[in-house]
Amino acid sequence: MNLLAERRDAGVTFPIAVAVVLRRSDGRTLLVRRAEGRPAAGYWTPVTGQLEPGELPEDAARRELLEEVGLQARVGPEVYRCRTEGASFELLWYIAELEGSSEPTLDLSEVVEARWCTPQEAAALTPMFAQTRAFYAEGGIL
Repeated sequence: MNLLAERRDAGVTFPIAVAVVLRRSDGRTLLVRRAEGRPAAGYWTPVTGQLEPGELPEDAARRELLEEVGLQARVGPEVYRCRTEGASFELLWYIAELEGSSEPTLDLSEVVEARWCTPQEAAALTPMFAQTRAFYAEGGIL
């Protein structure tokens, strides 16, 4: 898939960002709690980030995982798409399979905590964006 770094709907431009649902071999997925000073500080989310100029979404997903939590993964297909709350970004969701160590090394300027969760554990974390909670509550990672 080759996407532009932004999408236009009804004359409004939405920059593209990615959400990476990183899955471990036991089926648990990684959620991170955003750092103070970041947008939505304290919220639980999958690893997320914006595309850099000329970057494909799948490449952005790999880069964000490495930058924010120090983990490598094989990025699979886009599985979900939504606008972020406030409609600042068009958020493309990808499933990724962990490769190598499952012990995250956090970039504390980006995230302050990380947890490997079952879908039920993920849906119970708070605070969490409604779209993120719905994704996990509806089994979107299966």
